[in-house]
Parts: sequence; C-alpha cells; structure tokens
Amino acid sequence: MVNTIKELAKRKKTNIAQLERSLGLSQGSIRNWDEKPPSYDKVEKVANYFGITIDELIDNNSLRSIDEITLLANYKEADKRGKETISNVAELEARRSRKEKTEARSKEEEPLTAQKIQFPKREENNELKPFA
Repeated sequence: MVNTIKELAKRKKTNIAQLERSLGLSQGSIRNWDEKPPSYDKVEKVANYFGITIDELIDNNSLRSIDEITLLANYKEADKRGKETISNVAELEARRSRKEKTEARSKEEEPLTAQKIQFPKREENNELKPFA
C-alpha cells in the first residue's frame, strides 16, 4: 500500500511528507504502514485525498491502474466544462482505438489473394502508354 501511495503522490506532484502534513498525520506514519497497519480513518483520509476508494488504495492488484486512478481524480476535480472536455476527448480516443483495432483484425482475417497486375496498354502504333 505504501508504494501505491508513493506513486499516487508522485503523480500529484507531492510527496509522502507533504501528504502527511496536509492530512494531519504524524511525520513518518505512512512509511510505517507496511509493518504496522493503519486505522481505517487514516486509510480513508488518504483514499479521499486521491479521489479513490479504500479498496483501490489497499489492493495492489486493483482493477484500475494508477493512470486510471489519476484520470478519475483529475475528472473529479474538474469543473463542468473540464468534465465535458475530458469526456469528449475520452470518447474520441475510444472511437479511434476501436476503429484501429477493428481495422487490424480485419487485415488479419483477410485471405491472401493474388493481386492483379495491370500492364501498360499499347496504343495503335505499338507504343507503350503510361499508367493512368
């Protein structure tokens, strides 16, 4: 859990010492959490600070990656316009990604066929005509 907190703090451009001060925790307490489990209320404070659930903070194999947690925290902090922008960008990127995946799959499924070779046409005077 301490490593998750370190990573979240780093992404929020802070550190554990600053986090402890802003949450009113004693200095060095978070670093000791791997050896001595903290109380529920302390874990809840840290989770709320980062905008995540306690389960996400505790579970190293959480369903959400650190990037997803950071994105969600940024979304929660944004105003209405910012949330609309984040949602629009996410939707556009999801569409692009789905399209690229579909195109890649269809290329993999295409049967190999011989390509028809087009030779230049000859004009009446038997000279070669350039490709069109």
